[in-house]
Amino acid sequence: MIAINLRLFIRSMFIVCLSVSTLSVSAQKVIAERTNYGAGFTQYIWNAFTGAGDVTNSYEFVPAGFNANDPTVKYPVIFFFPGVGDVKTSDENSVLKLGLRAIAIELEGGNFGPGNFNFIVIGMQGSASSPANEYAAFMENYAFVKFQNKIDFSRVYLTGLSMGGGRIMEYMENATRAAKIAAIAPVATGTGCPYVAGCGPGSAYFTIINNLTSNTSLGMFFTHNILDPTVDYEVSQGYVDGVNATQPNRAQFYFDPTNPDHDAWSTAYASGNRNFGNKNMYDWLLQYSLNITLPVTLTSFTASLTASKTVNLRWATAGETNSAYFAVEKSANGKDYTEIGRVTAAGNSSTSRSYQFSDAQPAAGGNYYRLKQVDKNNSFQYSQVKKISLNNLGLSLQAGPNPFSNQVELLISGNARLALTANVSDVNGKLLRQAKFMKAEGSMKKMIDLSNLSSGVYILQVSGEGVSFVQKLIKN
Repeated sequence: MIAINLRLFIRSMFIVCLSVSTLSVSAQKVIAERTNYGAGFTQYIWNAFTGAGDVTNSYEFVPAGFNANDPTVKYPVIFFFPGVGDVKTSDENSVLKLGLRAIAIELEGGNFGPGNFNFIVIGMQGSASSPANEYAAFMENYAFVKFQNKIDFSRVYLTGLSMGGGRIMEYMENATRAAKIAAIAPVATGTGCPYVAGCGPGSAYFTIINNLTSNTSLGMFFTHNILDPTVDYEVSQGYVDGVNATQPNRAQFYFDPTNPDHDAWSTAYASGNRNFGNKNMYDWLLQYSLNITLPVTLTSFTASLTASKTVNLRWATAGETNSAYFAVEKSANGKDYTEIGRVTAAGNSSTSRSYQFSDAQPAAGGNYYRLKQVDKNNSFQYSQVKKISLNNLGLSLQAGPNPFSNQVELLISGNARLALTANVSDVNGKLLRQAKFMKAEGSMKKMIDLSNLSSGVYILQVSGEGVSFVQKLIKN
């Protein structure tokens, strides 16, 4: 894979081959925005993503100091799978119920001090019949894309209660998905295919157990109340026994012997709970991470504008492993990107490689560019974003001193190379002085002698192909 510099984390195992331009957002509405006692900020969103069946809504918490434009700071992410009491209804405010029985109640209750909860948390809301595939689509095609530069993909965690616990187990039935997860913490698992429910050899239960044990980095902790009147605790016990039969003590658990309710989550999600091996759930999760390495390094990525209004993109890698191609993506607003071309990668290389691509049709205003670096297995990651402004070819002009006595110095900054003409006229438009010169790459200075002009007000115009600056000058 093509790697980015060491401060950009690889997400090769995690995101399906989906361009950001396909992100389907429809009628998105923020129902509520809440600061959480300095711990961070939550948005409850209605119809956040319409490409995952009935799983369309979410609450999204980001920690204090979160900066979406800084790719150097990344956070572990917790995905919450809801119980049947949290499913959406026709009332868009039903998304607020996700905060009543999950991690959000701890955040909004002020149970974490300022800046002491450094996870991204995505609570997902679907219908009672939403399968694990829909939750997976929401995660990979919405959340992983939206927070692509902020997630530490070695620390993706799953938790959920009752029906949500069952959906987690169904999620883990898919080996590719299961390999992406660092730890799971199902609470009062209520569905799925536990052995006690009659799932015999060759059933989903055995596939799930195999995937749980195959991921040697995976942390597992099951919580349930033994006296649960709604879901028999043996549903959770079945998964614990299945794992521990071949890997003793691998699956950890806490089965409360005294609580007579289905509600095991109020205790499990509490910040002060110490049932997770003498830790709370959040400290327990952080013990687990996937061992993902950076196989390659992107050493540079630059963008420059020529006098002919062509944007030249250049980048280099220090080495590559199983790289397929670079997709060059462009945006007018820095959010919505479209692929405009591809450059074939080296595949496998231990030496420095250089690449380039030209955009002959940049738009007026801002042009944002990034590289989507794709592996031979269709995994990908993104580069940092480069911006080129077509306004005056990205050049800037300073003229001074102003007021002046005899001469005016022009300082022209920017990389464009072109011929320029400086005209000085009186206020009636009569041309009094003209200077023609070539602007080379980089910044340059040009001195204009105006000593023969009398005191007064004049108009300076510096122009060239695609460039026009106008400034008022005053002579003492």
